[in-house]
Amino acid sequence: MELIYYLHDRGSYEPIYEYKKGKISEDEIYARQLCTFFIKEGIQYKLICNEGSLDNNSETITVEKDEVARNFYKEKSYPAGIHMEFREYKYLQDMPVLHTQTLESHWEAIKFLLKDIVHLPGIGECHVDSTEIDEDRQCYVFYIGKIVKET
Repeated sequence: MELIYYLHDRGSYEPIYEYKKGKISEDEIYARQLCTFFIKEGIQYKLICNEGSLDNNSETITVEKDEVARNFYKEKSYPAGIHMEFREYKYLQDMPVLHTQTLESHWEAIKFLLKDIVHLPGIGECHVDSTEIDEDRQCYVFYIGKIVKET
């Protein structure tokens, strides 16, 4: 299976990134389709829609350019593996890291990407505002809108 990102810009659709079969796992393709935002090469894109074919050969994600990706205080990149960051969502402010988690697979990431509320150790039940795949830093990022129930 392959994945193609299309950019929607003023009524046109142009392919901008292609991940060929064997270069990306099906689990990662599905995880990416669940993310609200996508960051690559310093640009943040917002998900418009995702599509699949009945023959199961290709998946597409249509995005629009949102803005230049913001860098946060003490932001780090992850050189290997699959990682998740949970950040406190603050409009137009720094968004501090609440928790980080290393995962065994993208399938494990899907389990969290499907949730509206996640339980963070030492913090409690938290509402997920949005999610992103930050390809530049090699991690999934969850933006926590509010703490629903503290531990």
